[in-house]
Amino acid sequence: MRSMEISYVPFLKDVYSVDVEILEENGDKNYVQLEMRDEKWVGYIQTDNNEVVYKFIVNGLVRINDSNATSYKVVNGEEVYSVMSDSAYTKEWPVMKEVVVSDRICGKMINCIKKKNLNFKDSMKVAVGLQVQNLKNVHSVTFIWHQPDGRIYRVEERALDVPDYAGVVSADVWFWINFCEINGEFSDGVWCIEAFVDGRRCAMDYFLVRRQLLKKPFRFELAI
Repeated sequence: MRSMEISYVPFLKDVYSVDVEILEENGDKNYVQLEMRDEKWVGYIQTDNNEVVYKFIVNGLVRINDSNATSYKVVNGEEVYSVMSDSAYTKEWPVMKEVVVSDRICGKMINCIKKKNLNFKDSMKVAVGLQVQNLKNVHSVTFIWHQPDGRIYRVEERALDVPDYAGVVSADVWFWINFCEINGEFSDGVWCIEAFVDGRRCAMDYFLVRRQLLKKPFRFELAI
């Protein structure tokens, strides 16, 4: 049995715990708690296998992959896990080309009207579209909605599984919140959104939600 080091550099401001969920070959899950050392979280996994399938859990809430993993795999047709392997592997980094915030989901992002000033009564939803390029093999997009007070409202993931015969492709990925499905706890104000591809933050943006109409437009600058 050998020891494999796993490390994680936090992206959130207030990280108080980082655990590693290890997926065994029989489907069982084991957990290792990381410790903070030199501005990163570090731990060790004991294994006899040539590869380890795992995922980070930050603050017991955010499930996110390891940007330092050798590859990624879809488990049970749904969630993407990181893979650390001894096998030779050339990682292809996806590229976040564009981020669009709107009040609707568009068939083509090029035709989508950007709208970051949303009125709770008049808009049906807030939708964020991400155009990801240079996709090959398996990748994950993790999306975090931050409320105006800094609390996390929702964490979502999309699996991007590109078959070998497709080569290198691009994909439009959408995340949204339907205003009619939420309760009165939905906060007015400036929301922050973060997008991660394979655990690496690739985009951050903002939008404004009000229950009353705004007299003056509110401007934001996109950060990718």
